[in-house]
Amino acid sequence: PGLPMDLLAALSLYGKAGTVFLDARKSDAFRLGHIEGARHVPYSFVEPLSKETLESLKGYRSVIAYCNREDAEASKLMAGELSQAGIQGVVYLEKGFTGWVRAGGPYTGKLPEGYDR
Repeated sequence: PGLPMDLLAALSLYGKAGTVFLDARKSDAFRLGHIEGARHVPYSFVEPLSKETLESLKGYRSVIAYCNREDAEASKLMAGELSQAGIQGVVYLEKGFTGWVRAGGPYTGKLPEGYDR
């Protein structure tokens, strides 16, 4: 699996040149709400990421994968796969989309399921 990044570090990189957020969740979850400006790259545990996806990420200094949950299983595995494929600066977001919203990070759409003010 990939290396973790805490919410404060991710918030400090948000909107900076050379940084991209990757939403590893299914299409329905992404449509409901996601980190503003994130790219949707749904992660499949059985299908490898496409060569096109890998090529499109080579120019970034920070690639931050995330999913919904605090355990961040899908984004952890995606970050590991990206790192093994030679993509630099790959991490997964600790606490996922829910944690991002709780920390005040910009997002579009609805609050994530399980969000509790």
